[in-house]
Amino acid sequence: MTHTRGGRWAASAASTASLLIIALCAWGAGRCGAQEPIVFRAGAVLTERGHGPTDEMQEAREGYELFAMRVGALHDGRGFRVVGRDGGRIFFKFRFESRDDGGAEKRHRRELRELLHRPRDPVHFVFGSHPEFAESETRICEKAKRLNYHCCVGPEEIYRQGHKYVFGVTASNTKYPELALRSMALKGLKSLAVIHRSDNVFTRTTCEYAITLANERFMKQVGRVSLKITDTYNITEIRESLERQNPGVPARALEEAELRTRFQNFAMEAKRHDVEGVVACGFTSDGRMLVEAFNEEKYPLKSFFLTVGPTKKDWILQTNNSAYMLSAVQWHRAQKYTGDDRTVPLRDDLFGTPKHYVDYHNVIYAKPPTYLSAGASAVGLTLMLAINETFSKCNLAEFAGSADDLLFGPPLKCRDGRVLDGYERIRLQLKELDQLTFFGHVRFNKDQRNIGMDPVTTQVLGDTDECEEISPGELGVEAVLPLDLANRELRMPACNPFRTTCRPGQMVPSDIFASCRDCYIGTFSVGNDSDHCDSCPPGMYNNRTGQSKCKVCPENTHTLESNRTSIEDCVCKLNFFEPRNRTGHPCLPCPDGARCDGNGAWVEPLKGYWVAEDVEERSTVYECSLRSACPGEGPGQCREGHAGRMCDACQKGYFYVFDRCFRCISKRVLTVLFVFLIVGWYMLNVVISKSLPSVDILLSWAQLANVIGDLDLSWPLTLEIVFGVANLMDFDVDIMEPTCFYSDWSYEDNFFVQLCLPFIMGFFALIGYLVASLLKFLAKNPDTKRYQFLRMFQFLQRVPRSQAELDAKWDMTVAAFLSSIEVTYITIAKYCFDAFKCRDVHGVMVLCASPEIECGSSKHNVVRGLAAAGILFYVIGFPLWVSWRLSSLRSRQAFADPVALRRYGFLYRRYELEYFWTGLVVLVRRVLFVLVLVFVHNAAFQVALLAAIIICSLMLHVYSAPYVDTYLDWLFSILLISLLIECFGGLMFYADNLPNANKGILEVFVLSGLFLLVAVFVYTFVREMKKKVEILEIRRMHCRAVLNKDVFEEDADGTGRWERKTRSSQVSRELTCTFNPNFVYKALKDSDEEMLLRWDKLSDMLKEYMADRSETSYLSLKPVAKFWRKLVERFPELIDFLTVADEDTRNDFKSFATKLYNDFYLKKNIESAPIFRVLNWRDRAPLAQWLAMAEEKDLVFFREFMVDMYRAAKFPGAAEDMEMKIRDKGGHELASPDEGKAQHFPGRLARLCGWNEFVRVLSNNTHILEEINEKRGPLRHTAKKQIMTQAMVVTAAAKFRAASKRGAMEKKSGAVSHKGDSLLQRPQEEGIVVGAQFVADGQVADPSNRNEPHDHAWRNRDAEHTSVPERGIGRAIPTSEQPRTNRGSDSHSEVPSGVHPECDGDGNPFGGCIEPHISLINMGPAAPQRPATGVYHQSWGSESKANNQVRMSSAQRGSHRWQRRHQSMGNLVLTVVVDEPELSMPSDQVDGS
Repeated sequence: MTHTRGGRWAASAASTASLLIIALCAWGAGRCGAQEPIVFRAGAVLTERGHGPTDEMQEAREGYELFAMRVGALHDGRGFRVVGRDGGRIFFKFRFESRDDGGAEKRHRRELRELLHRPRDPVHFVFGSHPEFAESETRICEKAKRLNYHCCVGPEEIYRQGHKYVFGVTASNTKYPELALRSMALKGLKSLAVIHRSDNVFTRTTCEYAITLANERFMKQVGRVSLKITDTYNITEIRESLERQNPGVPARALEEAELRTRFQNFAMEAKRHDVEGVVACGFTSDGRMLVEAFNEEKYPLKSFFLTVGPTKKDWILQTNNSAYMLSAVQWHRAQKYTGDDRTVPLRDDLFGTPKHYVDYHNVIYAKPPTYLSAGASAVGLTLMLAINETFSKCNLAEFAGSADDLLFGPPLKCRDGRVLDGYERIRLQLKELDQLTFFGHVRFNKDQRNIGMDPVTTQVLGDTDECEEISPGELGVEAVLPLDLANRELRMPACNPFRTTCRPGQMVPSDIFASCRDCYIGTFSVGNDSDHCDSCPPGMYNNRTGQSKCKVCPENTHTLESNRTSIEDCVCKLNFFEPRNRTGHPCLPCPDGARCDGNGAWVEPLKGYWVAEDVEERSTVYECSLRSACPGEGPGQCREGHAGRMCDACQKGYFYVFDRCFRCISKRVLTVLFVFLIVGWYMLNVVISKSLPSVDILLSWAQLANVIGDLDLSWPLTLEIVFGVANLMDFDVDIMEPTCFYSDWSYEDNFFVQLCLPFIMGFFALIGYLVASLLKFLAKNPDTKRYQFLRMFQFLQRVPRSQAELDAKWDMTVAAFLSSIEVTYITIAKYCFDAFKCRDVHGVMVLCASPEIECGSSKHNVVRGLAAAGILFYVIGFPLWVSWRLSSLRSRQAFADPVALRRYGFLYRRYELEYFWTGLVVLVRRVLFVLVLVFVHNAAFQVALLAAIIICSLMLHVYSAPYVDTYLDWLFSILLISLLIECFGGLMFYADNLPNANKGILEVFVLSGLFLLVAVFVYTFVREMKKKVEILEIRRMHCRAVLNKDVFEEDADGTGRWERKTRSSQVSRELTCTFNPNFVYKALKDSDEEMLLRWDKLSDMLKEYMADRSETSYLSLKPVAKFWRKLVERFPELIDFLTVADEDTRNDFKSFATKLYNDFYLKKNIESAPIFRVLNWRDRAPLAQWLAMAEEKDLVFFREFMVDMYRAAKFPGAAEDMEMKIRDKGGHELASPDEGKAQHFPGRLARLCGWNEFVRVLSNNTHILEEINEKRGPLRHTAKKQIMTQAMVVTAAAKFRAASKRGAMEKKSGAVSHKGDSLLQRPQEEGIVVGAQFVADGQVADPSNRNEPHDHAWRNRDAEHTSVPERGIGRAIPTSEQPRTNRGSDSHSEVPSGVHPECDGDGNPFGGCIEPHISLINMGPAAPQRPATGVYHQSWGSESKANNQVRMSSAQRGSHRWQRRHQSMGNLVLTVVVDEPELSMPSDQVDGS
């Protein structure tokens, strides 16, 4: 065998260590072997719980077991260590064993003998049991010569019998009642009765000593207590007598009945002799029956001393009227000190202090220990100390035996030289023990009973010292005597549980056992068992005895002195008033917002509050909704111009604006103000906020801040002004009412106008649309002077040049209406919810929003009807509509659709596409604000809820950062923080105890938050305005340099053409926002014309890529768009890299991107990635690098191991999937689920999850499957497709017309062709099909099919050609790429979509009307042999003749996938396949086509 150098060194070290250990063990004379602990066997015979009246000893069992566990845990589980005088060590433990005696004497003796004399492992020590069995137990142990160590037996007789092996850790039981009897004498008790059980040494000796004390010491020294009754009972005799009289009948039930009878007689005798205190010596069951006997007699005792029972919690819970009962225990958890001066702390090395012992017991048994548990643990503790002291004086180095050898084997050599076995030495050492423990001082007398401690007197007490009914669960055992050990004060005499309740008007006498006494005149008692009678306080009087209450002065009045007897002495208190200024009559409390001086003074409202002039209504002061309207100058007083309830209305001749009533001015001026307000709102909402996002965000802040400002939070004046300014942007028609025009204008009119406000703003937009339509109608001929005149007013309304522009104007009109709903949403919601909120104004329920309207009236019904309509249409309907619309746009991937952008773009255009739902979140936040404002009534709770909503919104915003522009995310975050600061400040202002100085600091803090928002807004606004100005200037410079100038456009083959742009719409604007406008402006402002022409060329090159409707725009949901967005987001420097890379590098990158897109990005949407899901994200990058660099053999090992790992982890699906990926080498093609059955499907997904699940997955990812199968790649874009000019359409239309007139219908399908000027010519490169086809009787001839016999190609000289795909059908490019032919003419305009002129019917070989169509077929790349599904037809006829030119509008783009068919057999359709949706052709070229 060979070993490494390290292995040989380790083996040598191990051998050396082994030899060293053996040597040390030999030198230590067997010390190593002596480390095994010695186990002493201890046992006790204890009654199990519920097996007899002595089952309380289970508490002692807990103490014994706790001791054994504590010793066993010492020294790492080896037990207690004893070091002999020669340095030898032994460890010992205790194994405790408990036997059940069933509460029977005979069984107890039998079980004890079994423990002592069994052949195997008899016990070494017997721990004490119940006092019931103490005498027999001591005799058996003494005979067996085994220590019998008692924990809970205190009678002197047990120990005075001269037993050699009997010990007791408890103090003498005769001292139990001593302190209680002494206290009875000191507290003045006159008579006493004693009863005890005579057949038990513990109970008998305890009460015999009590009788001796009562008859001798107390009578001589105190001379107050008279022992009236002494009685005994012998349970043993009773049991034997009953067994003889009733053979075969269980004696226990009869025994209990007999005892109850005897105790009942004793209670009756005590009652007859007026006994005040009882001393009873018994155990738990008979003690409980004795207490119940006194309860049945309802005889109260001033003091009741009972052994055993009142010291136990369960006994207290099961016994009625156990409160205040006295008892005695050997130990109490409250003990801390011992000694004559009570200064020596109780402590030992095993358990520590009494508190530590309580903690140990709580941990093990989940309850505090009783004195029985503590005594039992003290038995084991002192025995352990005695064993330690015994063997520490002996030689232990050579001892290697068992516990029996140590105790009964050959004697050890000890210091005293005596020849004694170990057991005898332990007994002698225990007898001499003098030790402090947690239990107390343990020191034995000659009778081997502990005399080092005294019992503790306890009392059952509750948490209060008052005499009131206390539930048993609230009672506890507390130490009361001696005083230096007490934790509670002694309660004596006890409370009388049977005392007759003193009714109100009486008082309890000083002697609680005496009868109740009536209160004197002028006094009263207000409750049962009152211990005194009170004088009638100010505000009350009384002239009769025994009254439970004084006669109360009228409400809110008082007397100036106590003991008054006349009602005339009752006057109003301060801050109260009597409406008629009378004495002896009720006074009304001064309401909030008012001042009352008392003594009949009238109520005076404070500023901002209102009081009615009517005397009957002056009891209520109301806060004015317009606090400035109420000057607080007297009842019914309002500010000038204000009137009505709470000054909420304007007087006639005044009008309401900005929360004030002003005297009516010129109606013309008012009209201008009204129009200015509505127009200003319209411009702010429709024009400014939609163009400047920062203004829209400021509007959101203003509306939410206005809600916070509406809370009644004692806002300072400065903040009220801020909220007033914010109210201007709340779009609330309430800020200006037309009362000067219509004096009866009311709240319901305001409500109606508020609901109609979106329609009013939409109506303004509609007027603009109608004006644009009129201008277009008037400007049919752009060359006329009328048209040129109208163009002078384009700064007001641009003259539409085409139907497409007019349609766009209609879309903007719809957007204006919808955005008006959004901006007025929060105000309309407030109006709607306010309609259901009423308040009580002097007994009348009025509408909070308009106190002039009584709730339930006809006006209120009108308001509620308007509110219901508003909630249905606006509050609920609008968010639901927004949800549906956004979901629809997402499902159709139509976010970039021009119509959708114009109509609904304000809902999502500013947000990243992943968070298109942010606009809906804004609506939800607004309605939550309103709900809190309207339906939560406590201002503090309102602001807390609003703060919670703001915090949740802030967390969501920080997580998502939804805005496309980062600076808007910052602005909106600061908006929410500002609102949160306002909520915090409002909550602090609401506090009544906030000092004025702190209010000033808080006001500055809140204003600082608002200033921060304003500062960021101003910066953002200036930045946006600067950007807008720069963009306009860039466009101006661009148009000036390009328009009406001939520019030579060179083609790739070296040829070219001259082109001219004559309209600004022909100048591309996409690039102005692609680059930083400031950068572009600085670059172009001082440049020459050549630079601007190059900029124009770059704009034309990139416009289709940069357009919003581009396939890769930020609004696109296509996989290719998501791919490029994620790629550039992760690697933003990629733009610079591709800009400077050479062709080879770019080709490598394109190859890599194509592979990454096709084989990774697309497939990850429908395939599982098992390794990715189980890999820690921190190590993904290193592992990916290793996988890219690893050798093939290492990679094979990794694959195989991961497959085995998945199987071992019980992921068989992942393992199988990974194996199939390895077999397929990571690539495969997927097919659509409707192209074959499961067995023909080549993918892995069907085999893994079943055909049905496979179909479901693929159905949801059809677009991804098509891209994977056709390998389109990430470099595909519609801007690469060929442009078909108007000449193509003209040629196709003319030849179709000629063919139809000649009746050339011999072939109903096929390509139209002519020699020398063919209609179709197939480009040679791969790309998009451009051509024409016949559609007749539903048959389509596909020009892309190379096998068609009539497949003739054509080429137009002005067209830019790209490649034709091998398979598939072409697709139209975006609208913005327009043909560049005939640009010098002004006749280019668009024909509105949907125009279908009447056909002329000429030359119809089938008869009837022929409707020739030029059709735009929108067919994207599709699977092989799949027919086209989207065809749009545009009719050409008489109306097209009237127009100067015809162009297919952008509305006819590929997104409109539908085909209009005619049912007539005579229908013949020419379909021209194009890729340019906006085609222009002069009408003279298509005349008659």
